[in-house]
Amino acid sequence: MIAINRANDRWSKKEGRAGECEDLKTARKYWDDKLCVFAAGMLKRAKISDIEFLSTIADNMGVKAVKRVSEFLACLHAKDYTMLDGVTALSLLSAIHAGAVSRSALVYATTGKGDDSTSDVVRDVSLVNKLRRVIGGVGITTEGTQNSRSFGSNGFCKYLGMGKMVRVKGKEATLEVNEKSPFIAAIAKMVETASDDTLSLVKGAKKDK
Repeated sequence: MIAINRANDRWSKKEGRAGECEDLKTARKYWDDKLCVFAAGMLKRAKISDIEFLSTIADNMGVKAVKRVSEFLACLHAKDYTMLDGVTALSLLSAIHAGAVSRSALVYATTGKGDDSTSDVVRDVSLVNKLRRVIGGVGITTEGTQNSRSFGSNGFCKYLGMGKMVRVKGKEATLEVNEKSPFIAAIAKMVETASDDTLSLVKGAKKDK
């Protein structure tokens, strides 16, 4: 994939190292003709230029974000639950289906800990509760780390137009989510149609603790 080759050249120049970046090596293994066709179709539905997306991979996207966005697209294409990050999925579903957009609400939705006054915006929502039952007690540190990787300044979700964390001075950070994202709709569909046994395969499920 030419975009990953260019990303590797950029990484090599920045780091002063020869060879292939391990994160980009991992990303490369996901891409084949079928994934390219799938990704192009999803990007079109999301009204994202595939040319601009590939240019971003080549010239701007961090190598870890390249790896995560590649794995995420491969996950949706194959409907492979073992590749789906449960914390990221839970945060997106919480934000859209339960109105949990503030950091404190997202923490409570994901971990069950913290400010329980936010519970009124996350309770009684079937998809959120279904996924949370399988994931169980996510640690505060895990929640923060995973959501930073997904929605932070170099998080992969923003490159697919799914969502990003917005910080305003003096106010709590909030997750700004695109409710019309076909990528989030695909996650919701995976959660909705899966049995608890199938959902237990996601990253972060209780069996992995």
